[in-house]
Amino acid sequence: SWAVAESPVHIFRYEEIAEDHRRFLGDLFEFLEIPARRDELDSLADRKSFQRATGGRSQGEEDVHSHLRKGTPGDWRTALSDDALDHLHRVSGDLVSLLGYEP
Repeated sequence: SWAVAESPVHIFRYEEIAEDHRRFLGDLFEFLEIPARRDELDSLADRKSFQRATGGRSQGEEDVHSHLRKGTPGDWRTALSDDALDHLHRVSGDLVSLLGYEP
């Protein structure tokens, strides 16, 4: 499976983005070998922040009518029904477990 391959696969997790999106962008650009100055990454991070994308909401502040609900890692556990989780396991095999996303 690509999820357990040695290289060049790198799995970027949502938790990394939510924790520190500036650092995440730096790691992503470095992995992709895209040269970028720190000020360019900072500018990109500012333009693509959760607050900017949601019109000023902070992470954790929910808008049930928005595609960008809360921006809180792990919140999917409260949103997916048992039927949806069963379906996910059926179609993805052990991928959910391999990636560390067990409910």
